[in-house]
Amino acid sequence: MTVWAITIAETGELVRQFDSPTHPRFHGFAWESGVHTATALAARGDPAVQSWDAAARRWVDDPEKVEALLLDAVRQRAAAAVAAYLTQGKAEIYAAKRGEVAAWRLGEAAAMSAEDIASAFPFAWAEASARGEGVIDDAITRFASGVAAADAAIAAIEAALQVVTTQIRAAETAAAKRAVLAAAQL
Repeated sequence: MTVWAITIAETGELVRQFDSPTHPRFHGFAWESGVHTATALAARGDPAVQSWDAAARRWVDDPEKVEALLLDAVRQRAAAAVAAYLTQGKAEIYAAKRGEVAAWRLGEAAAMSAEDIASAFPFAWAEASARGEGVIDDAITRFASGVAAADAAIAAIEAALQVVTTQIRAAETAAAKRAVLAAAQL
């Protein structure tokens, strides 16, 4: 099967792509000699990432269209990588633990009774109780370590996203833009 590009003879403007083993004028297209021309193409064009070059009468990669798709792809990769640290339903728990760490570091528990600490630091209190620890210090230390590790990983993902996004935008050709994404460590 041959892919045909039917164009306006005078301008090269694409009218339609047509799959046919023979010339499109034989297959129901309203062909007008002198108005239309048909060019056999190596492959069907993809308007999502290509534009029609009327002068050359062929599809060419469109750097702007490719860039938009690649930027979306890199953002999706980054979001998936971040999601590994903030799994479904866990974001609220991580935020609560982060809040407990911050409150502990500010000394909010210093003058509190055990009941008040249990109420103000429910995650640390529950973990310390489950481990048989008499105080929440070790639980807070574990939370702080986990928060720091997740924050560092998420910050590294965000930094990589910014670098790759900048490199994709700076690349001049569609091929160079694709190469950036292929080499991305995200």
